Amino acid sequence: MKGIRVPTGGWIVLVVIAFGLPLFLGLGRLDLENDEAVHSLVAESLLETGDWMTPHALTPLLDDAFVEKPPLKFWLVAAPMRLGLVPDTEAGLRVWDAAFGVFIFLYVFGLGRLMAGPWCGFTAALVLFTFQPLLFQHGLRTNNMDAAVVLAYCGGMYHFLRWSRATGERERARHALAVALFGWLGFMTKFVAIAFLFLVIATVSVTNAATRGRLTREWRTWAAVAAVGLALAAPWFIYQSVRMGAAFWNIILLDHVFKRFSVGLDPSHLRPWSFYFVELYRELSRSHTFLLVVAGGLIVLWRTLREEWLEGALVVFWFALPISLIALGSSKLLHYSYPFIPPLALAAGYLFAWLDHRMADVIARCNAGRAWAWAARVAVAVVLIATGPAEAYRGTIPRLLIEDHPLRRARNCMQNVRAFERRAGRPQTSLFVWLPTGAYQHPFYYYFRNAGWDLHEESYDEGLIETLDIQGAQRAVLMPKRDYLAFLARTNRWVGSVPKVDVFNVVLLLPGPFAGCRAR
Repeated sequence: MKGIRVPTGGWIVLVVIAFGLPLFLGLGRLDLENDEAVHSLVAESLLETGDWMTPHALTPLLDDAFVEKPPLKFWLVAAPMRLGLVPDTEAGLRVWDAAFGVFIFLYVFGLGRLMAGPWCGFTAALVLFTFQPLLFQHGLRTNNMDAAVVLAYCGGMYHFLRWSRATGERERARHALAVALFGWLGFMTKFVAIAFLFLVIATVSVTNAATRGRLTREWRTWAAVAAVGLALAAPWFIYQSVRMGAAFWNIILLDHVFKRFSVGLDPSHLRPWSFYFVELYRELSRSHTFLLVVAGGLIVLWRTLREEWLEGALVVFWFALPISLIALGSSKLLHYSYPFIPPLALAAGYLFAWLDHRMADVIARCNAGRAWAWAARVAVAVVLIATGPAEAYRGTIPRLLIEDHPLRRARNCMQNVRAFERRAGRPQTSLFVWLPTGAYQHPFYYYFRNAGWDLHEESYDEGLIETLDIQGAQRAVLMPKRDYLAFLARTNRWVGSVPKVDVFNVVLLLPGPFAGCRAR
């Protein structure tokens, strides 16, 4: 399929500039999210304890081994900090995810190029970039696991297609090894979440005669690369099995795989079977790409059913098979679906390439001049993009520059106050922490873990009044918002008079010398 001809290197540069580099804009401007806060605590535990084989969830309330997931992502985050290559800041914690995002867009471009040329790949990358949850919620700009897993799927699928097309034995072996290594990346990052990569590849191979025959002939190669992946993954699992015994497998497999998708670990994650389909419709509609995805998907499906089209089958099964299976589980979160969003973007990209091809055919029949042919095709492309993903792209860029970090600002200010007290020879103030209704979200553990938590597990109105009101005894106070409101109702004092930071249904009260630490 012929498209607007631009050198391949030019397309790659355009993809990096348009979709890769923006991921690094304002990377440290937001406070850590809940999950990325615990992942950041775990990564920093490697630096603090020196135990790289057993990460810990170091919080002011507990110090437990964190073996819910394999440690590869924690190693990747902590190692550059230990070497002094990146700072121990929000941006430093997130830089790997943004870097993974660059390669995700490059691999999506490569997949689209294999399907229908560079125009398909570039448009697919554009549509994927405008799926805003992938960028802003547990995605490519947060210290979580999802960017690495999405990259593992995109890289694995791309190299599988390259293996299916390769003619030389060594070239095929290299691509098979790349599939195994991407599988290892996903497995050592989020454990069995990578299983669908191999399930999709196996399903596509079985349904395609040519690929099935090649896979049968080269089973030794695939067995060898699978052995490489297993050899790389096995040491950590063996170590933890020896160290913890059956408890390790109960945590990583029974609790965080089986229970999560059967009875559920968190009642707020229990959703109906339609959750993913409804959410994908909502998010694609927001980015004005839903109709493009549906139209492109129907064309891909139609061509796949008409002919034995390997690339189309991969796109169809990559989305339909995993999303149908995870919809059967009880616990559902949108970021569980992120590895299966790229095929939707590829379907939209294929629509644009298909329309470009149709336009080329019409122009050829009309015997239009070269200049008129280019102008017509560019005009169609501009109109199509401007009516959908381009508008969403323009709306996405400003969001990258939003600045909102009340917890970091309050922590830094409180540290300055305590440093002043220390220089003045005054006793160091600790953080008064109210715990009657349970624990806090992880950002509070991350930002205030070194503030000296003075825990109060029962109602202690007299102590809280003294802490807020008596000069010289005033300290910052952390308490759940509902407890704060109940305290105000009981005492009928200080309504609105004490400066506070109010986030995540928690209030950080800042009396006396800490009043200047209120977020602005």
